Amino acid sequence: MRRIVAGVHGLLAALHVYWATGTTWPAGDERSLSLAVLGGPVSFRPAVVLPLALLHLVLAAAILTSERWKVSRLVVAGLAAGLAARATAGLVWITGAGDMSTAFYWLNLLLYTPLCIALCMADLKMLQARWLKATVVVVPVTLVTMVALVAYVYEPEEQPHPAASADSRYVDTPLARIHYLQRGTGSPVVLLSPGARQQVGAACAVGSGRAGRLELGDSQATAHRRSPGQARHEPRHG
Repeated sequence: MRRIVAGVHGLLAALHVYWATGTTWPAGDERSLSLAVLGGPVSFRPAVVLPLALLHLVLAAAILTSERWKVSRLVVAGLAAGLAARATAGLVWITGAGDMSTAFYWLNLLLYTPLCIALCMADLKMLQARWLKATVVVVPVTLVTMVALVAYVYEPEEQPHPAASADSRYVDTPLARIHYLQRGTGSPVVLLSPGARQQVGAACAVGSGRAGRLELGDSQATAHRRSPGQARHEPRHG
């Protein structure tokens, strides 16, 4: 049993070394590989996958020596706890939290979760203390279940929006609704970044890398080009 479990970790270590070479088999590219293996976009560069390969080798060595060394049995206990947590998370994804249209969902259903359960059970057989066996299963399963309940079941109450202040104003444009605060009197001055475009009612463009002044009226908006020096000396009231 120990040799079989250690062999699985050795195979996983070899697979990570293989990915470190830049090859993305069985996927066509790194993004597809990450989505299939982890369910999200994660880098598979050597700095990421080689430490994982080393970890699997350490786990394989701990499994092979767990019968003789207490430290190895503690490592196996930690491994069993991690596998129990991963198996529980996999069951959560299977029972409704996962997207059935993705490759990760089916790989998790048919391969990842069953493999984690099988390896966890094999690791538990290598442990001698009953309390340790119970702890490495109950604690991670309970924690993952509680996190899943909070993440996927609990719905916090909707918080009311704070009341707008007396000087709050809004400008509706074809692109967005702009919020600003009116302070003082006079026409507002808006400084646009180089190349920016602003639309208020009618389309107004300020280009050529110059700052612009935007005057807002009741039914139209006009934009005036001016040099940065002129914009710097423009009195601002708003």
